[in-house]
Amino acid sequence: LMRSSAASDVYKRQVRRAFPHLLITLDANQSFGLHNLAELRSYDELDIGWIEEPLNLAAAGGERALRDPFTRLASFQHTLAMPICVDESFVNAEEAAGLFEHPELRCAMVKIGKFGGIERSLAFVHRALAEGREVCMSGMYDTGVSRFAHAAFQTLPGVVTVSYTHLTLPTI
Repeated sequence: LMRSSAASDVYKRQVRRAFPHLLITLDANQSFGLHNLAELRSYDELDIGWIEEPLNLAAAGGERALRDPFTRLASFQHTLAMPICVDESFVNAEEAAGLFEHPELRCAMVKIGKFGGIERSLAFVHRALAEGREVCMSGMYDTGVSRFAHAAFQTLPGVVTVSYTHLTLPTI
């Protein structure tokens, strides 16, 4: 589920009630600030699988947070029970490796094109899984051959598939 409005909290709760055993993940696209901490903590009771990139680092810590996003996210992770899944905080496999310096960060989004291809992505996935991290595959903008590569990765033991499904729920 993606964060789209103030009503989205109600929808998240409706989905959890309707599907108590469903893996629910949230894609926040860096839309939360530190002033949203109470809202984020309220999602912990919904048994969320992870929340992808909740924190707007520029607003939450300025230039320093942008230079060292994993440290800032690791610090923020201590305030939440649900795992933070990193994605927008790195642009390639080399930067993504910074995740391994922060055991608090337990989840990473892998996009094969972003990682620089199959070999680099596979190396990251193996290391992450060996260290007990959760690995999620996403390729929302990938097409053609890349889609097949993502499909192959999604068959690896321990890799979670992400599906972007937009739900239209009745108003209450």
